[in-house]
Amino acid sequence: MKAKETYIEIAERYINSAKQQLSAEIGIHEVIGFTCYHALESLACAVIVHFKSTIPLNHETKLKMFLMCRSHYQSNSEFNQIN
Repeated sequence: MKAKETYIEIAERYINSAKQQLSAEIGIHEVIGFTCYHALESLACAVIVHFKSTIPLNHETKLKMFLMCRSHYQSNSEFNQIN
């Protein structure tokens, strides 16, 4: 499995986990926020890997790199076909 697909799979697991926590009405919003953030971060890594960049270790740098990829390729149809 490629790194991009792995990151997408991880994001899907985080999203499913957040949905389960919401439907169970656990009420721990910090946990739901944590899982949603990590789903976003995993999707960001999928985008970064797709465009052949190395994943930064720092969270802030990782998200900034994702936004740079997004803004650079937003009008490009390739960005819309990542998955």
